[in-house]
Amino acid sequence: KMDDNWIEVNDIEIGLTTKAKKNLIHLKIEPPNVGKNHTPTDICCVIDVSGSMSAEATLKSEEGLTESDGLSCLDVVKHAVITIISSLKEHDRLALVSFSSCAYLNLGLTNMDKAGKEKATKILKELHTMGSTNLWDGLKTGMNLFHTEIEKSTSSQRIQSVFLLTDGQPNISPPR
Repeated sequence: KMDDNWIEVNDIEIGLTTKAKKNLIHLKIEPPNVGKNHTPTDICCVIDVSGSMSAEATLKSEEGLTESDGLSCLDVVKHAVITIISSLKEHDRLALVSFSSCAYLNLGLTNMDKAGKEKATKILKELHTMGSTNLWDGLKTGMNLFHTEIEKSTSSQRIQSVFLLTDGQPNISPPR
């Protein structure tokens, strides 16, 4: 089915618009309404807040030129996590771990009802850059969240995922 700039394929709506400036294309995909068949999800976003994340986020154009909109790498990551938050249902849970020289659990697994989404967004917006990149401590903290005895008993019927959001390579060696 097709309607103006929308196409429906297998219950998924795809919207396409173009912008006159710089020949940009904006693609929007609407997932089908998951309804009662939605399996609850636990997501832990492990976010790099090391000093390098304050660098301006850039990309290469087709002509090989560097382009930027003035956003930092951390700004781009925050936007991505806000998109994740907005897509979660009230029975889904989100945790936030930030890491630089060491990792910090900013938000334990929290139901993503209206209050949970507001709390997660507020915490996310308060993150700022500092220190080095101890990726290993961030990953360990995020993964350990799912391995505690309390979480084992409540998480057996949930999809669990750790999302690592970083600008690159760690500069602290992994533990031996």
